[in-house]
Amino acid sequence: MRIAIIILSTFFSGSILAQNQEPIEESIKESEINVESITISKDKKKTIRSRKAKTLDAKQNYSTSSSESQKFKSYKAASSIQRTQRSPSSAQQSRMDEAVNSLGLLAPNSFEYHYFKYTAGNYNLSLVSHLNEAEKLRPDNVDVLIHKTAYNIILGKKNESIAYANRVYASGRLSKSVVDYAEDILLSVPQNGTLITHGFDDFYGAFYSQGINNVRPDVQIISLELLQSEEYRNRLKKKGYVIPRNKIVDVEFFKKLCSDNSTKNISVSVTTPKEYLRTISKNLFLTGLVMIYSNTPKENFVENEKLWNTTLKKKLISNASNQKAKQLSANYLPMLFILRKGYNSTSNKLKVKEIDLVMDKISVQSNKYNQVQKLKSSY
Repeated sequence: MRIAIIILSTFFSGSILAQNQEPIEESIKESEINVESITISKDKKKTIRSRKAKTLDAKQNYSTSSSESQKFKSYKAASSIQRTQRSPSSAQQSRMDEAVNSLGLLAPNSFEYHYFKYTAGNYNLSLVSHLNEAEKLRPDNVDVLIHKTAYNIILGKKNESIAYANRVYASGRLSKSVVDYAEDILLSVPQNGTLITHGFDDFYGAFYSQGINNVRPDVQIISLELLQSEEYRNRLKKKGYVIPRNKIVDVEFFKKLCSDNSTKNISVSVTTPKEYLRTISKNLFLTGLVMIYSNTPKENFVENEKLWNTTLKKKLISNASNQKAKQLSANYLPMLFILRKGYNSTSNKLKVKEIDLVMDKISVQSNKYNQVQKLKSSY
């Protein structure tokens, strides 16, 4: 059904520390001064000036390294929220490298330098020594734990990656709501299929749900984010996947990845930005919480009906306990529109009413009520 893309576009959504300045004020009576004391006094003044200079240098270095850290964070954040590519642009990469190089001069032993040095490498495993150093300095830092999870996933070390993922979950960065939602993503994928994910929630949520909760172990999960890693690409090649040669993971890379692996039962998470989906919209058919890639037309009403009535857990619909859960619940609406249209076509008013009640509940809790009511009149 071609309503999928239209509906999707509507709903988707160690540091340098300044030394403590010592109070070094001398109180010497004029009458007590002699030649020897004058010499000592001069030496002390020289020492005082030296200490003050070191203190000022340390403060300046701290301020500069802090500034470089903030610069790096802003460049990395900008590269992470791009809607058309996962890889940093050449300009973003250059700026990140410059910030890291500055930190290497100012604070070569700091957490920031080692952590940023690794992350600027975009999953270049040859830089893992820096990630390990960052972990030694801050063993419970959640960003480090996430990268250690990814590092072990790339290497195919299941036990290690699960251990780190558990710590990420315990930290709260990966929430129960996301894992519950990701369970239904996996359940939406055809048997022995491939799930392509875009962001943090869908990838780590699906990985946790599969690796720890043992949901759909038959599904191969592929992260567009981790495809920046050459080692990750090579591991997927060994599993029979054709990986584009493009160094940059962007919309064109994604398009080619799907077309070159069409025999792998490709499914794409619906939380993938619409800029990616538009490039292959004629090949996408919404089924549950994924878009199934197919070179031939696919009638998906029956499959959506089966998923809705018997397969999906729908925990976020029955128990959306926080704002994140409420927002994610909106991603069930597109499949409900498909069911509603199908029931309308057969004049099954009872089923239409049943679907409408669920849609109203979801639209209210996700703050999309007006949008849903408007679309109902069209479908």
